[in-house]
Amino acid sequence: MKKFNTLMLFILLAFNLEAQVNGGLEKIIVETYYISDANDATQNSVGGVLPIGSKTYRIYADMKPGYKFQAAYGIPGHELKIATTTLFFNNEDRGDITPNFTKNQARNNTVMLDSWLSVGAACQSQFGVLKTQDDNVATNVNLDGVLQNNDPLAGIPITERDGYLPGAPTEVTLVGIDVPAAMLNNQNDGTNGPVFSTINGSWAALGGSASYNPDSNQVLIAQITTDGDLSFELNLQIAYENIIGIDTFNVVENYVAVNPSPTEFSIPSLIYPVANDTTTLSSTTTISICNNELPYLWNGNSYSQAGTFSVTLTGTGGVDSIATLILTVNLPTASSTPLTICNNDLPYFWNGQNLTTAGTFTAALTNVAGCDSIATLILSTADTLTSLTNLNLCPGQLPFNWNGNTYTSAGTYSIGLTSTNGCDSIASLNLTLIDTLTSSVFDTVLTTALPYIWNGNNYNASGTYTVTLNSAFGCDSIVTLFLTVTNPVSISSVASALVNTYPNPSDNIISIDLVNAIGNSNFITLYDMRGIVILEQPFQPNTNGYLHETLDINSLPAGMYMLRISSNGQSYSKQVIKR
Repeated sequence: MKKFNTLMLFILLAFNLEAQVNGGLEKIIVETYYISDANDATQNSVGGVLPIGSKTYRIYADMKPGYKFQAAYGIPGHELKIATTTLFFNNEDRGDITPNFTKNQARNNTVMLDSWLSVGAACQSQFGVLKTQDDNVATNVNLDGVLQNNDPLAGIPITERDGYLPGAPTEVTLVGIDVPAAMLNNQNDGTNGPVFSTINGSWAALGGSASYNPDSNQVLIAQITTDGDLSFELNLQIAYENIIGIDTFNVVENYVAVNPSPTEFSIPSLIYPVANDTTTLSSTTTISICNNELPYLWNGNSYSQAGTFSVTLTGTGGVDSIATLILTVNLPTASSTPLTICNNDLPYFWNGQNLTTAGTFTAALTNVAGCDSIATLILSTADTLTSLTNLNLCPGQLPFNWNGNTYTSAGTYSIGLTSTNGCDSIASLNLTLIDTLTSSVFDTVLTTALPYIWNGNNYNASGTYTVTLNSAFGCDSIVTLFLTVTNPVSISSVASALVNTYPNPSDNIISIDLVNAIGNSNFITLYDMRGIVILEQPFQPNTNGYLHETLDINSLPAGMYMLRISSNGQSYSKQVIKR
């Protein structure tokens, strides 16, 4: 048994020696979480005055898998110190020494930028993680329109990845630092800085605080906002459980910023800025790729969409190096061109293709960004247009000018023009000359009114007479006169009979009333203005010499007509109008 115990002790000592040689604390990560702008200063009535250009830093302990963060401490000979050249910013709405607000409360004013101490939490029930480790789910949306700045020096904007992930982080236990840590409470009265330090206190995680991701094993231990230059010297205690057989040993490692003893560790990044390297390294890479080149691999990460991405690398001496990628993804472009050409312009050459018919054609090209470009041509062809104009003219209207040409005789003529779409157009003119125009005149006179003078001629008897005139356009005009000469007769004759026609004008029916009609040879005749008989019907008055007849003119075209009533060689004429 004694030999067994001795062997176990030897194994334990050997394991502790290995742990001390290598150490579980890999580095301290300082993440630039946010850089404020003028818009953020508008919330001074609620959250306190946030100076423009303030930087919010998150400080992480980056440990090997299996380790737990136990405490950040100060003891005599190893002062813990966080300082700024100005003051720390404390949110006056929900600010506290530790992040005791909820994620919903973090949406108000500048609560997310409060300065505090932690052992893993960013607020209640939320782990604080590097923005590059955020899952981009349920990102906080500020309710007051602030915290929108996307300064590339701060890496990924917190409007895209806020560094909050749900879980059950360990609560902070303050040991002996209530008074110095009060400068991180919710006041901005000049007591909020410039140095927080202790040589006899700590903030701790009882039982140890694991990280959200055991593989990366990074624990958020503080968030500091200031418009000055940040510096710190940290002393940390971490531990892991070593199980040997049935026994569990808690192996503790202490890390100090300066003057480590043989049982203590020290790494350069416990001091910020790291000696001989006072600047945070940063680089920005701008890449433009085509959509079909996704996913894009950069610094071990795969990106499937455009955006601004940042990774935190380790620079010289453990100082953060923030690499930013501005990735632009160019999509394939497409264009559509409608085009109409004349039929005689075929074949049409377009993007290396000879097109011989109308249709829709595509060509795969490369755009100015070097990506695919699909061009579409909607090609239409226009045929030769034709038109025909029929025109009647009198000889006196010659010569006739048409489309810039002069014509002196009847005929069919064609000329070639250009239509509005730029194609050939054949226009034809069918020119006809009209020699003679005709018209008729009806009139009745008594013998006592003779001679009857018409168009310069004297007429003394009933008859049909014609004259040839010239119209205003130079065409012959033949006018026919239907003249009736009657003698004065007694009241019993037709000429002096009482005749009434109505309605006049009429749309369809004309009624005729005749008194004192005599004899048996009685006719009602309707002529058009050319003297052509349109209607003729006999009539027979009653024994009293009274007649009532109707004429149906419904089917006749509108115009003026001459109505003649004849009885025993005597007649009566009257103009009627069809509407």
